[in-house]
Amino acid sequence: MEKERAGQMTRAEYEAYLKNKGKKRKRRRAGGRSFIAPVLLVLVLLTCLTLCFVFFFRVDTVEVRETDLADKHDIISASGIEAGDNLLILDAEAAAKGIYGLNPGIDHCIIEKKYPSTVEISLVRGEGALLLEGEDCYYLVSERNRIMSVVSQSEQNLPIIRGIEKQQLMVGNFLPEEEGSAYHLALLTIQALQQAKMPDFGLIDVSDIYNVNVLYDARVRLVLGNEANLQTKVNSVAKTFYADFKEEDFGVIDGSIELYKTSVRKGEEHIRYFDRTEETSENPSEQASDETSGGDEDTSDDLEQGEPTSDEGGNRE
Repeated sequence: MEKERAGQMTRAEYEAYLKNKGKKRKRRRAGGRSFIAPVLLVLVLLTCLTLCFVFFFRVDTVEVRETDLADKHDIISASGIEAGDNLLILDAEAAAKGIYGLNPGIDHCIIEKKYPSTVEISLVRGEGALLLEGEDCYYLVSERNRIMSVVSQSEQNLPIIRGIEKQQLMVGNFLPEEEGSAYHLALLTIQALQQAKMPDFGLIDVSDIYNVNVLYDARVRLVLGNEANLQTKVNSVAKTFYADFKEEDFGVIDGSIELYKTSVRKGEEHIRYFDRTEETSENPSEQASDETSGGDEDTSDDLEQGEPTSDEGGNRE
């Protein structure tokens, strides 16, 4: 076929044909080489990674910073970290979980990987942040929400949370903070009170998550209802407290009925809600509704004309 084609072409045309044919062959060979190059690069990288896993970044030393929370050898043993473990794939979270079991006073376990071959372990002692009320005792909770010990209330000057589920009241537990839980609601309430510059809260009752009550300054009961619009309700209650309550006044401020509004009832009898009597513990929400529905009430209106009322942000269910 080449001969037939050559016979039909002039010499110049045939030479041009051969030249173009050679270029096409070169392009095919170049295309093959461009495909091989990335494959070789991937193989080289895989080889390097394999060498790193097999020969390099192996744990040679485990260092434990000075602590009296646990013995150094016990800490290393509980971590499960051994000489020869690969530093790249070391599970620091799992190692820390083992260490937490040594002492409920360990609030934070920090495991640092120091390449090429060292692991450093540091332990942080927990500081009491609040108390959880049990049946006949109190549980001291750290800033990182770990139950550290059982204590007497008289030994502590810390806020108390009432109403946490019994199954969670175990020394060493980290309390769950998922939304909707009583503990999460208590933390939100503390945050809202601090934001409203009301630091003297003593007891937060979340036994009924739809009817949160706070004992403030050991003389005023704050009724906040459920989680909805919590910060707004706390702000309204705070405004009423600082405007209407003198140092010697006792009573209740209810911010749960209407948004931006509060109702006030004065009298020492209103803080008896927090006494641990059989009637109170059985149905606190029923007692709350009885108190707020009867007797003369003073109403503080934090709402300017034209602002929404409880129809827009109803609280109590």
